[in-house]
Amino acid sequence: YVKEGGTGSYENLQEAIDAAYEGDIILVEKGQYSENVLVNKSLEISSTNRNPEKTVITALDPEAPAFHIVSDSVKISGFSIKGANSTYGIYLDGVSESNITNNYFSGNWRSIALNNSHGNILKNNRLESSDNGIWLESSERNLIKDNKAKSNRHYGFYLNSSENNTLQNNCASEGAVGIYLEDSSGCRISGSKTLNNFYGIYLTGSGESLLEKNTANSNEMYGIYLGNSNGSILRGNKAN
Repeated sequence: YVKEGGTGSYENLQEAIDAAYEGDIILVEKGQYSENVLVNKSLEISSTNRNPEKTVITALDPEAPAFHIVSDSVKISGFSIKGANSTYGIYLDGVSESNITNNYFSGNWRSIALNNSHGNILKNNRLESSDNGIWLESSERNLIKDNKAKSNRHYGFYLNSSENNTLQNNCASEGAVGIYLEDSSGCRISGSKTLNNFYGIYLTGSGESLLEKNTANSNEMYGIYLGNSNGSILRGNKAN
């Protein structure tokens, strides 16, 4: 395990990762850590405290991700991740079957970013006071569930060229766009709330999508907007 001040088994998180074997579990004690971590093995990395705000990972270099994941089947949970103000809090880079759960993000450019990453789970994360919350590029079949994005300057949830993703029970408030899909067909958006944004849910070039039982209230311009998104189904949504 890793403990603040170097009194644990390892002095920092990267040292623990470098020493670990595939499938190992790394436990991190509560404290303040300044690192840019490369995860290149299938590992579970968790804090020992249930409150993510007690175990803080600040990007040492704000132009590099706090966590850069390049291996499949990685689990990261229980951290506060901040300070990557020129890049990503957690970056899933060409990976699959990874789980990012129960983390708190603030002060990042994009808090969670996926590129060419498929079949991952992003669940129960809080994404606040950053430029963007969750950002997908060319990433398919991911489950994005129970996340809360608040007070992000641009997008709460952004998908580009990312088909067949499921967004379920998310909340996006006080940003420019709550949920934005571009050229991302076949996605399912259900049970989500977009409140007090400029746009609530905005789809362009994203046909054959399903929007079901969403609430889009008090958004300045549009609650729900679809452009060039033929064949999409809207069912049981509320917008005002």
